[in-house]
Amino acid sequence: MKTFILNLLFVCFFAFNSQSQNTIIGELLDETTKEPLIGATLVVKGSSEACVVDINGNFKIVTSQKFPLTLVV
Repeated sequence: MKTFILNLLFVCFFAFNSQSQNTIIGELLDETTKEPLIGATLVVKGSSEACVVDINGNFKIVTSQKFPLTLVV
């Protein structure tokens, strides 16, 4: 019974932590040419959470910040 309770608490802890993260997925393109901005860095304003845009202009940021938030290029 003690092991069951510990396992339940363990699962609840990770379920709570996983809900506190937001994932932002998108594509970063030049406004006029519509070409991908390869290698651009996106940062969640007010945090150290960041990512680099890939060769196709795609990005994915996992953040603990709550919406709404601001991305800085």
